Amino acid sequence: MPRRVKRTRQALSILGGSQLLVGLLLVVGNRVDSVPIDVSSIEPFSMGGQFTAGAMGLTAVVFAAKFGTGRAGVRWGAMILAGLVIATGIFGHTGGRVFNLFALALGLHILVNCARQQTASWFARPRP
Repeated sequence: MPRRVKRTRQALSILGGSQLLVGLLLVVGNRVDSVPIDVSSIEPFSMGGQFTAGAMGLTAVVFAAKFGTGRAGVRWGAMILAGLVIATGIFGHTGGRVFNLFALALGLHILVNCARQQTASWFARPRP
């Protein structure tokens, strides 16, 4: 596996793990009723937002696991997922959330490395 493909796989794993963790923390944070917190800061994170963070995280982890044996569909799926992460990172950052800069940087890294010719040729390699 080429070096850039390995780095992309690592970035997908980090992105997936952090998205799953954020989704879990949002679910737990919204369920705790006894702790007085500012509800206006949690308002945008509805159940749909929590589900989306968890689903994107799980998808990133699955794509990272399939990078070693996958074909071009895994590469295209990772590029589409990176595009969604970039879009949510841009729109979330305009709302003032700093964590989205981390997701935005990882999404850009994944998209650029998946779009490279070296990565495309690795996914199109002949297999036994």
